[in-house]
Amino acid sequence: MKTPVAILSCLFFSACANADMAPMTDEDMSEVDGAGLGIVLEDFSLHAGAETDNASLFKITGIKTTDGRDVNIEVDNFFIGGKGSANFVDNGNGTSSFVVDPTTVNIGRLNNPIAVNLRDGDDIDVRAPNKGVLEIAHTELVAIDNDPVWIGATMDPCLKAGAAECSKFASREAVDGGFRGERIDVGLELNAKFQTAAGSTDFDSDTPLTIYMKEAVFDGSYTRLWGDQTKTGSETDSDAQRNITLANVRLNLYTPDIYIASCGLDGTSCGDAVHIKHFALDLIVGVGEIQPAALSVTSDGNFQLEVEALPNPTTPEGTRRLQLIRDDQSDGMTWAATDKDFYENYYNDTIPGVKTKSNLYIGDPTIANPTFETAGGLQVGDTYLGTSKIEGIQIQYLKMTTHDIGG
Repeated sequence: MKTPVAILSCLFFSACANADMAPMTDEDMSEVDGAGLGIVLEDFSLHAGAETDNASLFKITGIKTTDGRDVNIEVDNFFIGGKGSANFVDNGNGTSSFVVDPTTVNIGRLNNPIAVNLRDGDDIDVRAPNKGVLEIAHTELVAIDNDPVWIGATMDPCLKAGAAECSKFASREAVDGGFRGERIDVGLELNAKFQTAAGSTDFDSDTPLTIYMKEAVFDGSYTRLWGDQTKTGSETDSDAQRNITLANVRLNLYTPDIYIASCGLDGTSCGDAVHIKHFALDLIVGVGEIQPAALSVTSDGNFQLEVEALPNPTTPEGTRRLQLIRDDQSDGMTWAATDKDFYENYYNDTIPGVKTKSNLYIGDPTIANPTFETAGGLQVGDTYLGTSKIEGIQIQYLKMTTHDIGG
């Protein structure tokens, strides 16, 4: 409550307004310790596209076939809502219709909002020394017996239908006749339209692809951004030094149901769908300034994302970066006392307070009519593809650049 009082005081005393405003340096920002901003959207729903009597939400153009025909990709029937926002309704003839009627959902809640904070890079696990870090963080991730529910010892029992552990997510499930909950239903239809002939104004539509994700939980996800004026990307990058944005992203996603189906242009006559019963992703992109993700724009105007390679200890630049990592350790930290310590802790994911490995769980994928209810087990006619679990994924190096393909 002190900050509003100070602001109001300035309204009454002219002496408070006799200084010019000036930009804050990185050093100034790194000393800021504010409460930040909390975002909560209550009773929220969104539905856009042709079914709402509007034009399609947006189009992706500029793609061409090998014979020179234009291809337009339309994103239609996009929705965000609460539990039960869409459903596959049995048509009685072996097909189903995809019907969307979004309910409302809460995105964040007052005691656990989506937080927008300015953080001190010296005090958080991102380790961005002497930098102010913009952090956009989703609801906190709840651990069960000190083991996060995503991909850990508690993961498998959590993913079994009805297991009590799953109710311990900070984002709550909706209660019939009660609160809306914070688990999100989201879906869309992707429709590719092909020009009938080069130069023609007629387009043929292919069968749209319908994607529906139910009761999704994003607990523990965050994006952290900060600026840098000296980095040039990887050690082999010959570009001149430039102003770039560095990022550290963690995307946690859990959903008990994902449907991917092909349907008619009006959402009817949906055939068999790929149904994933329990999907969990814990994705790490960028590891602080140890191995940051750099966001920049190339000289020809394209967007570029690069996750740097680890420093090479046999090169002068690699030796310099390793020394900076040692110098930047928090007081009392010795995880990078030597080059060997650094690499062992990075590859073993044992850097204190920093996560380097990603994980993926794809549970009980089947191919079946999407109206089948698989919570109680496989149904007659289901094609079972087998559960997959991938642990300990590390991004050694990544460089992605957009290109203009419409010219």
